[in-house]
Amino acid sequence: LLSTKATPEQIVKGSWLVTFYCNGLLFLCLNKILMSMFYALKDTTATAIAAAVCTSINTGLDLLSLKFFGSYGIASSNTLSAIAMSIVALTFLYKRHNIRFYIGLYLQFLIRYLAQVVLACGLFYVSLKFLETLWGAPFHDLMYWIVISALAAGCVFLIFITRTLFGVKVYFLRK
Repeated sequence: LLSTKATPEQIVKGSWLVTFYCNGLLFLCLNKILMSMFYALKDTTATAIAAAVCTSINTGLDLLSLKFFGSYGIASSNTLSAIAMSIVALTFLYKRHNIRFYIGLYLQFLIRYLAQVVLACGLFYVSLKFLETLWGAPFHDLMYWIVISALAAGCVFLIFITRTLFGVKVYFLRK
């Protein structure tokens, strides 16, 4: 992947690696927030334990998955260790500091929002293919960006106007 020009196989491999890493991005961001909570509570012991668990899991999975899956395994082990760190940190916050997380309400919000985003993305894709069919060929250069920008703005507007239909509230913890 370090050559000056990538082959199609390398591009596909790179896209899968980015996909594996991006799946863990939510948990990596969550971990940053959780670690800040521990520091605000002046609990550096829990952060050290959580980091040690995460590092151990990451190293172990890296060594194991590198042999069987190569670079895909390394990307996946990074995601799995980020998930493990989130679980450990949430457990420490609940057990040591009695901080309650409304996971059920949060998951309800995520499912509703995911349904809304899937609908918008589906309409985006169908609209793009329909416009390409009307145009007679795939869009190129400036016309591509004009069409994509208009469709993206339409999808954001669709998500905004359908939020009550899907029951999505900005403050998902409010009952």
